[in-house]
Amino acid sequence: MKKKAIVSKCLLGYNCRYDAKPLPPLDLKKLKDYQIIPVCPEVDLLNLPVPRPRLKLVPQKDKLKLLKEDDGKDLTEELRKRSREFLKKIGRVELAVLKSKSPSCAKCDAKVYPSEKSEEELARATGIFTEQVLALNPNVKILTEEEL
Repeated sequence: MKKKAIVSKCLLGYNCRYDAKPLPPLDLKKLKDYQIIPVCPEVDLLNLPVPRPRLKLVPQKDKLKLLKEDDGKDLTEELRKRSREFLKKIGRVELAVLKSKSPSCAKCDAKVYPSEKSEEELARATGIFTEQVLALNPNVKILTEEEL
């Protein structure tokens, strides 16, 4: 039985990015020994459309929140809950290849903003989905598209 690898759908050529601009698919030769499990947390888990307003990480009360840029709706707990459900359903994961800079999938480089309306960068952080991947799979190897 092959080991499991979660891969961001946008890195596989799926049209699921917030701006509806598809990325060229990754060369998956290095993942030939893995069962690929494609996921876009924002589309598959939150049921958001393509295109959609950007999501932004914003600090509130000493915690990072995932907010919709257009209306400020807080999607943090919904994404955490649905991520845990998804991850428990698929079982143990050994590898995750996730989109850099994404507020959902970033390994450590998602921009943090002072508010959902701001463009000023305060810091960089791990995406909400990636936090859950790490929490439920402590030995998982996380790579970005640049690291694969």
